[in-house]
Amino acid sequence: MNVQEATRIVDRLQQVVIATQPGPIQEAFSALVVLDGYWIVRRAEQFLAETHHATYKALADQGDDPAHRLTMDVFYTSLHEYAQDKPAEVDPSVEHDIPNWIEGNATAIASANIRLMEAALPSDEIPAHRALIEFHQHIDFAACEDEQNAALQYAWSVIEKRIEVFLAETLDTA
Repeated sequence: MNVQEATRIVDRLQQVVIATQPGPIQEAFSALVVLDGYWIVRRAEQFLAETHHATYKALADQGDDPAHRLTMDVFYTSLHEYAQDKPAEVDPSVEHDIPNWIEGNATAIASANIRLMEAALPSDEIPAHRALIEFHQHIDFAACEDEQNAALQYAWSVIEKRIEVFLAETLDTA
């Protein structure tokens, strides 16, 4: 699924979440996940575009580790802040291993997406209760968590490549 398809599905979320089959509901979740990855990568790219190479060059010149610093700056600006904006209750700190952080927090981000879908359900009292029960019968929580984790891991791998390019440009400039 591409970003345009995902956007079309999310734009129709209120109709999709009341489906009587699991397919459309899982597709809606997948659309939210695709958009998560898209926006996380976009935030990282924007941060890198607005960042001055000289800042990280100075760190290298001072003997600090510009790769670690930039990685953490990009992580907090892109992935971590995005998850908090969702809002997902994610761990506020990460030790050097971002893929493990993603794996440990993918459930919270998947839950935030499921809450977005639940919020799109009808709000009338009795139909809302029925719709929520049917919705939960059609969602595979374990599959959602796995899909969320895979998408976030992929987005982070794309970001890591962008960081490598940025650092290569930074450290190659005199």
